[in-house]
Amino acid sequence: MEFHSLTEALFRNAEHRPNQTAIIENGVPTTWGQLGDLAAGAASYLMEQGLQPGEIVMMRTGQTLAFVAVYLGVRAAGGIPAPLEKNGPPAIGPIAASLQSRWMLGNAADQAAETVPNRIPLETVFAQAATASRQELPTQALDDPSDVLFTTGTTGLSKGVLHTNRSVLETGACYARLFGMREDTVMLMPGPVNHAANIWFFWATFLVGSTYYLLSGMSDLKAFYAALDWPEGRVSCHLVPAAVRTLFTLSGDQLGQYNGKIESLVMCGAPVPEPDKERLCALLPDTNMHIVLGASETGPITAYSFSQHPGRSCCAGKPAKGMRIFLTDENRNVLDKTDADHPGLLACTGPTLMTGYVNAPEATAKAMPDGNVYLNDLCWQDEEGFLYILGRADDVINVGGLKVSPVEVEEAALALPGIQDCICIAIPHPISGQALKLLVVPEPDVPYNPRAIAAALHETLEWYKVPGRFEKTDAVRRTYNGKPDRKSYRT
Repeated sequence: MEFHSLTEALFRNAEHRPNQTAIIENGVPTTWGQLGDLAAGAASYLMEQGLQPGEIVMMRTGQTLAFVAVYLGVRAAGGIPAPLEKNGPPAIGPIAASLQSRWMLGNAADQAAETVPNRIPLETVFAQAATASRQELPTQALDDPSDVLFTTGTTGLSKGVLHTNRSVLETGACYARLFGMREDTVMLMPGPVNHAANIWFFWATFLVGSTYYLLSGMSDLKAFYAALDWPEGRVSCHLVPAAVRTLFTLSGDQLGQYNGKIESLVMCGAPVPEPDKERLCALLPDTNMHIVLGASETGPITAYSFSQHPGRSCCAGKPAKGMRIFLTDENRNVLDKTDADHPGLLACTGPTLMTGYVNAPEATAKAMPDGNVYLNDLCWQDEEGFLYILGRADDVINVGGLKVSPVEVEEAALALPGIQDCICIAIPHPISGQALKLLVVPEPDVPYNPRAIAAALHETLEWYKVPGRFEKTDAVRRTYNGKPDRKSYRT
């Protein structure tokens, strides 16, 4: 492997392509030379404040140059960045305790966390980076711990996932290979930098020396389309499926104007409805379009090019290079064969896996007892090796002994005209134990007709998969990364 850490890749780019754009924030570019200097300055300032190699540093995430520079400064100082949600819970004491962290680089509210001894506003570190006396930076080894990601959001219940320089570099290299990233790639990233797939592209950017375009979500579509118009390089984009539906709802087929401009479109975080995939392929016939399955614990597991292999509903593709997948029963016995009616639980092994959960040996032993990572995703694999996702095992709804994937119901509903969004949930039933209910967000100005929806679903789904109850709602509750927030609907 060429590098021992992401920091080495950063300073290599700063030395060899100092005038090439590394980061774009609000249309303002920062070069690799500038970014390398800011990171070195932030590292020097933090070392002056007492940061030691191997210490975990909590950080409040932002889609800003300041966050990127300070994140890199923590790494360059030998620290282990643990980015928290920008709008996550203000009570960081439990998180600090679980990580055994003495450092918080955050906002004004975070400074009140008296249980954390070293509290510095992130913007202060960024401001000091320009003038701090440059220190000699520590060397790093491939198997040194380097990053903490979080599983489902930075609440007291989520787990910190520890990665090494080796797994970070392997993940970045995997993403660069999968999507053909080069020095002239400009990667548009509307999602928060700390979320798994976004930070994987971030790592790939440093290995390749390409450009990372920061966007603050999809609320400002004018900024999104302005980013697509960036005049330099080969534009690619990463979106969650909910963002694609937002684009269709608010700007119609405007995305089609960028056929030939968008080289790659990558989606992950949740299944992509088949109608959305078909519409994207029609609007952008010259764009490579991919779906990625992965987790904070594993890095990218599989990838599926639906522009090259259309018509595979709920498909997650084939294993990424270096990754091996297998399916097991509930006792983790490997299954020789699976199908849609007899799925298994996903497990994998490869060079991008975590070393474990931070300060949680029991949870680590449960998730990876033999070095493989065992997940809770219910999947099956066809004879060609394509993997298909039915959903999380604990999301599957048991209707009188018949198991129903809510994802399958939702995809069938989203294929119907007039439905903008929906979520299938379980409700109590006196006879079957559970029954299906579909919450529907109608398209604007489209009449809501539950009987018509039920009749249409009976044409495509087996009888027990058709919800018995329907309800109109203004919006589907989602997690921070765009996935349906199924837990919030459970009764």
